[in-house]
Amino acid sequence: SSELDILSKHCEEWAELNRRQVEIEKLDSRAAAHAINPQDRPTDLHNLNAQQEQPVSMFIKFPRRNVMGMSVLEMMQYLALYHANDAETVVSSPKGLKKAVNVSEKLYWFAAFSSLARAGIWEIIRRATESKSMFTGKASDKSPIGWRPLLNLCYEFSDPNRDAELRRLAVHFASQMEDRLEAHNLCVQKNLWEGAIQACVDLRDEDRLIDLRVAITNSGGDVKQYTQMIDDVYKDTRIKWKTNLAHTEQTVLGSTRLAGVSAGVTGMFKSNKEEGASSSGGIGGFFKKLTVGGKKEETRVQVNVAEQQQPKNVVFGGGSGGLVDDD
Repeated sequence: SSELDILSKHCEEWAELNRRQVEIEKLDSRAAAHAINPQDRPTDLHNLNAQQEQPVSMFIKFPRRNVMGMSVLEMMQYLALYHANDAETVVSSPKGLKKAVNVSEKLYWFAAFSSLARAGIWEIIRRATESKSMFTGKASDKSPIGWRPLLNLCYEFSDPNRDAELRRLAVHFASQMEDRLEAHNLCVQKNLWEGAIQACVDLRDEDRLIDLRVAITNSGGDVKQYTQMIDDVYKDTRIKWKTNLAHTEQTVLGSTRLAGVSAGVTGMFKSNKEEGASSSGGIGGFFKKLTVGGKKEETRVQVNVAEQQQPKNVVFGGGSGGLVDDD
């Protein structure tokens, strides 16, 4: 009996999905044709300038495809892209479909974020991951789908290496991942060197930092700013590396293992530890947490995407949970 109830529920949701697809296809096919053929629009001779300044239709910027036969995820992504602001009572509303076919919060937010990323609307994604405590008023970051999926979306629909603002946002997403080793490996894979450096600091892994510098140098291109960043990090006396905590003998390059590094790498770090105090100021707010005298010292995160807190995104109606529980 319970299996029949479940099957009956699935059939009802499938029928509802198909009903909505038929209506949405009729509406959007006409709307897309109207957007592509502006000569079919009625002309207001008294307000020509206002008509010329109308924003480009999403149907023109992102040509649509027939919605018939789309899966629930595809349909959610479609509606989030073309009908994000539709009221819940409208057949094309993302929130309406979520309720009608029992879409989970995780799937709902992933569809919303992926559609926003495709459209390049990163500001709404950034605001959607911010929240403010009602007791302290302090802002905190929480991704409804986890931080790794957001970082992957940055590279799936755009190129942070060519967009400085998006690169800072990608570094911020990487800095929020709780698994710092995974964050390091993902940043190295994507040549997101700032995120990889910060992960090394969080791991207090001096050897990994040296290996990272070699990898950055061998990657080619203009990497001087990143190698200089590593040099400044290495000289910062506030950081207690694993080798220091284990009372491992230091060498010119760092830990004992690094003494065996080839001569071509020798000298890439300045060994004057006394310079650390003066050079640390140049690092700015790179670190989230530093160890000073055995105590945690909170400093600014390097990536401060929002200088002022913005109101939480209400385009998609809020929600919680995550599609991928990577943390």
